[in-house]
Amino acid sequence: MKKLNRRNIFHKKAISRKHICSGNLPVTGRRVITSITGLIDPNQIVVPWKLAVSALAVHITNELYRKGFTPLKAMRHLNITAYKVDDVVDDFLRRMEEQRKILGKSHRNPSNEYLSIKAFWVAVNRSLDDESLKIAILACPSYNADFDGDQMPIRFCLDKESKAKAYGSFGHHQTLDKNVPFRVSGLAGMPATHLMNLNMMMHAIKPELDNE
Repeated sequence: MKKLNRRNIFHKKAISRKHICSGNLPVTGRRVITSITGLIDPNQIVVPWKLAVSALAVHITNELYRKGFTPLKAMRHLNITAYKVDDVVDDFLRRMEEQRKILGKSHRNPSNEYLSIKAFWVAVNRSLDDESLKIAILACPSYNADFDGDQMPIRFCLDKESKAKAYGSFGHHQTLDKNVPFRVSGLAGMPATHLMNLNMMMHAIKPELDNE
C-alpha cells in the first residue's frame, strides 16, 4: 500500500487526489472556507443558504407537500427560495438544525488519504451575501487550512447508513478523541511521550469520575 500511495498519490495520479465530493452530485458542494467568530462549536460547519437549499431540495419539497403545496407550486416556491430566506423553508431548516438531523462530512485533498475526513453538524447561514463554508479554527489543523482562499467540499449525509458511518469521523484528529472517552487522539499533533503521559493521566482520573 505504501508503494502504491507513493507512486500514485504523491505524483497526483490517484483518484483520491481528485476533488472528491465536489462534482454534480445533488448532495455535495464546494466553497471557499472562512472562520467562525464568537462562541464556536468545533463540530459545526456553517453552509451557505443556497447550498443548503439545493442539497436538501428533496427534503424541502416533501415539507412543502406536507404544508399543502401542489408539485408545481412547490417547484416554483423552491426556485424562489434559492434567492431569498423564505419563512416556511427557514422554519424547516431551523428545526432540522435544532434536532441535529443535518450531518455533513468535509475534508481537503489529499487529506482524505490521512484519515482527516471530519463529520460536522450542519448549520445554515441566513446571510445570502456569504457564500463561504464557515468552520472553527479548532477544526482545521489536519486540513492545513489557513483561510487564504482554501476550498473544501462537503457531502451531506442524509440517510441513516451514511449518518451512522459519519459518527466515526467526529473529532478523531482533535486533542480529545470523541470516539474513545478519556483518551487523547493519536492524531493530535503531539509527541508520543506527551500522548502517553496525557493518556495515563486520563486513565488515572477516570475511576474517580466514575465514582462521583
